[in-house]
Amino acid sequence: MRILTYNLWDSPAGKPSRETHIRHVLKSRNADILCLQEVPDADMLYTLAEENTCLHIQNSMDSGIAILSGKPFLPAWQYQYASAVLLKEKTYTIQIVNVHLPWKSAAEREEAILRINRQAKKQDADYTILTGDFNGTDTADVHRYLVGECSLQGSDAYYFDLAVSYGTGHGSPPSPTLDFHRNPRWGVWEPENTLEIPMRCDRIYLSNPYPKPLPILQDCGIFGTEIFPETGLCASDHYGVYADLQF
Repeated sequence: MRILTYNLWDSPAGKPSRETHIRHVLKSRNADILCLQEVPDADMLYTLAEENTCLHIQNSMDSGIAILSGKPFLPAWQYQYASAVLLKEKTYTIQIVNVHLPWKSAAEREEAILRINRQAKKQDADYTILTGDFNGTDTADVHRYLVGECSLQGSDAYYFDLAVSYGTGHGSPPSPTLDFHRNPRWGVWEPENTLEIPMRCDRIYLSNPYPKPLPILQDCGIFGTEIFPETGLCASDHYGVYADLQF
């Protein structure tokens, strides 16, 4: 199963060419499940679904969060900052949770992730994949909470960060997804931005499935780093993340 997360950057910058570039970038990934944030409109959503052979869609256009899948699924739940579905892989039930946390406030992000994790735990699923734009660094309490390094309001979680797992096994650290140094969106539109540090705010997590067996993580990385000459921009201001899991 190949799952990816991608923030499409709902901005007029570089359009309409950038819409074509987004379509090119996503189609080239051959994903089974696309978790998208900042989807600009229904036309773009259904175009992406058709081009990626995704017959199954759950979307919340108010928040721009959408899950597109080539595999049948059942809608599970929706929330202001997340959307979730349940699907079958072999004999297992897998919950896919697509997240776009608020960027303005760490406190709001923490409240949101607590609510999201509580809702995810209520589902009868063998595995939960939590993915999206978390709008925070690896040192943020949201991330530390998810990987079991701290509690939030007395609540604990236990997820694997797939990019860290894959990078550790292959001797390479995870790459930033909000790249203030190399993504031209930041240099072109904010040339005086010399303070912000590239960070990894787009991630794919897998909940600890014990006593179910751990899946095999075959590959994990970023995409969408190509700079297109028509716009001088990447397709988005974020890079996307993909992971290949064998259950």
